[in-house]
Amino acid sequence: MNSQSSNRVWVKRDAVEAIRNPKVNRFGSARSSSNSVSSSFSKTKRSYNHNSSFGDDDRSVSTTVTTATSPMRSQQWGWMSGALVDRTQKALFVKLDDDEDEGGPVLELAATAMQDEILVLGNDYENSSKEPPSDLITLTHLHEPAVVNSLKQRYAMDVIYTATGPVLIALNPFKPLRQLYGEGTMKKYWEKAEKNLKGDDLEPHVYQIADSSFRNMMRQMEDGINDPATMRANQAILVSGESGAGKTVTTKFVMKYLAALSKRASAPPEKAKRAYLQVEENKRLSQQMMTSPLPKKEESKMIQFSSDSIESKVLQSNPILESFGNARTIRNDNSSRFGKFIEMQFTSGGKLVGATIETYLLEKVRLVTQSPGERNYHIFFELLQGMDKRELKKYYLSSSSSPDDFQMMSCSGTYDRRDRVSDMDTYRALRDAMKTMKFQPQEQVDIFSVTAALLHASNLVFLERKKAHDDSSELDMTNVHLEPCCRLLGISPDGLNDALCTFSIKAGREAGVKRSLSQDKAEKELQAFIKATYGALFQYLVMRINDSIAYKVQDEDDCNMRDRPAATIGVLDIFGFETFATNSFEQLCINYCNEALQQQFNAFVLKNEQEEYEREGIEWSFIEFPENQDVLDLIDKRGSGILNILDDQCRAPGTTDRSFASDVYAKCTGHARFQANRKQVAVLQFEVSHYAGPVEYSSDGFLEKNRDELHKESTELLANSDNPFVSYLSELLTDQNTASANNGKKAEEPYRLRRIESSLSTTVGGQFRRQLKELRTKIDKTTPHYVRCLKPNDNLVPDDYDEGIVAEQLRCGGILEAVRVSRAGFPQHYLHADFVQRYKCVAGGQDLKKKRSSSSSYTSQRPAWAPPVPQKTWNPARKYPRTSSSPSPSKKEHQTNKTKKPEVPYKDQCKELLKIIYKKIKELEAEDKSENDDFEEENEPPQPQSPVKAKQVAPWTQNMGGPPSPSSVKSRYQPWKQQQSSPSQTSVVRRSSSKSGLDFTKAGIQLGKTKVFLRHKCFEMLEIIRSRDLARTATKLNSIFRMYLCRIAYLPVRDAFRAEFQTGFSSYENDKESKIDDEGWYSPERRERGANASNLIAQYENDFRLSFHDPNWMKKTKSRPKKIFKWVLEEGIWVKNPLVNDSSIVVEEECDE
Repeated sequence: MNSQSSNRVWVKRDAVEAIRNPKVNRFGSARSSSNSVSSSFSKTKRSYNHNSSFGDDDRSVSTTVTTATSPMRSQQWGWMSGALVDRTQKALFVKLDDDEDEGGPVLELAATAMQDEILVLGNDYENSSKEPPSDLITLTHLHEPAVVNSLKQRYAMDVIYTATGPVLIALNPFKPLRQLYGEGTMKKYWEKAEKNLKGDDLEPHVYQIADSSFRNMMRQMEDGINDPATMRANQAILVSGESGAGKTVTTKFVMKYLAALSKRASAPPEKAKRAYLQVEENKRLSQQMMTSPLPKKEESKMIQFSSDSIESKVLQSNPILESFGNARTIRNDNSSRFGKFIEMQFTSGGKLVGATIETYLLEKVRLVTQSPGERNYHIFFELLQGMDKRELKKYYLSSSSSPDDFQMMSCSGTYDRRDRVSDMDTYRALRDAMKTMKFQPQEQVDIFSVTAALLHASNLVFLERKKAHDDSSELDMTNVHLEPCCRLLGISPDGLNDALCTFSIKAGREAGVKRSLSQDKAEKELQAFIKATYGALFQYLVMRINDSIAYKVQDEDDCNMRDRPAATIGVLDIFGFETFATNSFEQLCINYCNEALQQQFNAFVLKNEQEEYEREGIEWSFIEFPENQDVLDLIDKRGSGILNILDDQCRAPGTTDRSFASDVYAKCTGHARFQANRKQVAVLQFEVSHYAGPVEYSSDGFLEKNRDELHKESTELLANSDNPFVSYLSELLTDQNTASANNGKKAEEPYRLRRIESSLSTTVGGQFRRQLKELRTKIDKTTPHYVRCLKPNDNLVPDDYDEGIVAEQLRCGGILEAVRVSRAGFPQHYLHADFVQRYKCVAGGQDLKKKRSSSSSYTSQRPAWAPPVPQKTWNPARKYPRTSSSPSPSKKEHQTNKTKKPEVPYKDQCKELLKIIYKKIKELEAEDKSENDDFEEENEPPQPQSPVKAKQVAPWTQNMGGPPSPSSVKSRYQPWKQQQSSPSQTSVVRRSSSKSGLDFTKAGIQLGKTKVFLRHKCFEMLEIIRSRDLARTATKLNSIFRMYLCRIAYLPVRDAFRAEFQTGFSSYENDKESKIDDEGWYSPERRERGANASNLIAQYENDFRLSFHDPNWMKKTKSRPKKIFKWVLEEGIWVKNPLVNDSSIVVEEECDE
């Protein structure tokens, strides 16, 4: 059978490989037949699958296979597409799409393949030329293959934005799509929101997320919801994704759109137009939105801001942070090696008046080492490429200097960018941004002096000195880079030598004793010096940017309250879940951050659902969702968490990475999310099972990276510098941890508690946990909006979509888990009117109009078909009913009541319809149970008792294009058989759903005040019932249409036969005296008399055959029926008859018989 006309399905690759290679399969046993293989695979699959109805927990099937020898991920997606060509009670037959031969082998799976989630059904658009929906939450069958395939089809059409319920998915196109951005596109989205234009909804876009956050902020401020205790008017846009997914660019688009809205809010109001002109403009814009969803290329220009405006300053912060905080990695040429949260401050009128930036976990280890294929931060390459000879000479650099000349730029052997962005252009953008941010010329010189000094410091060399008692080292004073480094930092060479090669030990009140450092330790001290100085420089830049863009009150008395910040919109550009061939301390912190944000995301989605359930007054129990609190406890729990163990090790003397690993093994072994086998213990590794999958960490370097400390001698050296700027950087090194530790602490807190928290803040892990806690507190007080950026391939090339890589990012980004949470409760919501419109066909023609008593109070609640009751005239404008003593309504009121159209009571119709649906669901459940019982009895070994006759399969289940058999999806169509909730779950007291005694909740249906809520399994079951009823109805209609056509063609034949019979009978009556032969009046002579009639019959028979294939047959024949049929069968499809409105054909009225 042609796969296009069959049911589209997705099959797990493991199952296919087990059947194709029965002797070499993942279970290590040989099987003789494909049927036994599929059956055994189905049984074995239950043991390692998490029994997820969504189908995304089978991480063992489609997780990433990462090799250490290649920077690219070796991917093979865990699903294969095909068509369901046949099904029986014992097996399912699938034709895979990868089989080139149309008559190739058909894959045979066990009948329980759907229950075991080895096979999942495709969606309707896969069988037709329809485009996938813009919101994937509306897919009938929602699982990993459906999401990945839908994104693939939209990506092929250059549609990179897709909504998945509360999350916007953004695929990186790796090519310019200028028609998607610019002022023209912005205008469509803000006009859609401002003028409430009717028409087709716009496609999902990052502008839509930004506009939604801005409108929500303004609406809540206008409603007075901005309570200082909750700050619910504040918004947050959380952008996440792995390196190369486009987070930085997406953040820029969000900020530009918000800045554009601020410019519109601060612009003078436009002159009001006449009402009729405004109506015409709205009509024109609505028509434009429906005809041209995207702007033309000439319209895709960006909005320009003045250099002194706050909008321009906020946007110009990006080039500075990118130059000093972004670098090329294996997966991205402009990867942000830090996280940032930008809070944009708006007035009550929507004007941007300030912003603040907070950064997280700068990757300082990149300064001293880079992996092959990566390079250091952009600023070092920009200095060499962008400065002229005069500037280079100022920083003791030569015009012929290249990255090969400096250790910190050449250790990886990578110097360029694959995205062909010029370092010279980015340097110019950096200088322009500094000018916009009001960086003074001398201030810029100081910043570049420190940067160039670190370049020279990376080339310093230590010489080993042998002493009698211990090893010592010293700087090579002949090194050409020593003098430039010291002059740029304002220090002496001897002072630098003492700071890097010696350290002092102080015992009690005695004076410090100097000790020498070995060559290896001196080199590590130099690396710590470079990392600490650059970290202080980056912190200074963030503080300087905040000082430039922060809101400042010039005069408290003269300041207008409307010009003060009233609410904020935060934009979070955070690193996504990471897993590499070797994962260290940075990956643990990043993944811990993603675990915390994923928990917050789950809580937010669930809370929104529960709030809607409460508004609708429906009954619900606590909705289960993936809980990862145990992972957070494993990492951060006081006393036994990995990061807390690491802090304890850093505070204790004489500890090493091995002692840290041993302590982790001792305290974490036995935790459900922790694993360390013998092979891992031997190399100081351990594994943590995150929500996105297991990650193996190497404890090598954990203590050094967590301490990130600089010896006191080095700090004092910078403090005594002749350069005031360098001295200020030393203050940041000294005060940053102390200030953060004591910030917000109360004086009455016990000293011991303050000391513990202070010591935690001195470590990188402690500081990061404190920042993450503050970030979560901020997000909890906002209304969050989510953007997940995905990378379609690892080659960073356009028009290349790798399903395996996308599927891995969907899991790591929490998309599949989030959608499963959204659909765990009642994901299908229908307004009462929409529910009746869609499912009234299930009633089978039964009357849904419930009779109401004549004592109803409101005419607006009476059914539309009910006749008016004159003696109960009611004026809707009156608050209370008119009593007998009240005056009679006027004639005008009578006319108003007469012309007012009463509302249709859709809720009452829903109640009647739900009663019918409930009964049909119970019938289908009984049918499902009966068929499964018969199937189990057939598979049981023969018993001495009499066999039970198996029930015959319904004919419609044999139809390869029809809906799935209920017996093959038993577990999906019994939503009312819920397991008892665990003690940790909270639930509400259930009420009776219907006065009729039918408990709709058992069937997965809830009737709210304005909506009908359906569980997903119940929705699938209801769709099957609907499809079966529609199929029966279509068959009946088809038979009626054919009968009518046959009657039209038959009537002329009948009339011709009657005419011939009448002619022959008249001849027989007029020739009574003649002798009639044996043939009667059907003699050859009589036939000649009726020759014309016989030809007429043949002619109508020919017309009858033509009428089913040629819609214009009536124009070609002289004999036409008395009535034209509006529908004709053309190539097997019913189409409108083109002759219905043809004035050239005159049809006589059909005469009564």
